[in-house]
Amino acid sequence: MRYYHKLLVASLIILTTISLFVTSKPKDELIEASLSGASNLYFTSYWEGIIYRYNVSSGHLEPVFKSAVSRITSFDLVGDEGEKFYFTDANKKFVYLYSSGSVTKVYEHESYVRFVRVRRDPQSNEEVIFFQ
Repeated sequence: MRYYHKLLVASLIILTTISLFVTSKPKDELIEASLSGASNLYFTSYWEGIIYRYNVSSGHLEPVFKSAVSRITSFDLVGDEGEKFYFTDANKKFVYLYSSGSVTKVYEHESYVRFVRVRRDPQSNEEVIFFQ
């Protein structure tokens, strides 16, 4: 009985090893993409603490906000035009809000805040902040 047990275990090990070598490894793949509906791309430059807007149609790039309080690692626009947004610095413990021309700390966490996203609650229509 032990012989068959050892033979079964050895067979399983061999089959598992073969399947690992036969299975194809994932490869990097370029995926063609295009913007539909959106004409502006927003991105941040961490070291400069600047949020930029790139107009896809015109090719125009412009800074739209420069933080005086911190660098910017993550941000999320509340509207489509960038007049109100939340942002974070991964080396700080705050979530900031830019609105009506000024920056306010809206939340302080016990640890670093790395990432922020804002969504509207469908029932109350209030902004709900998600962060990591």
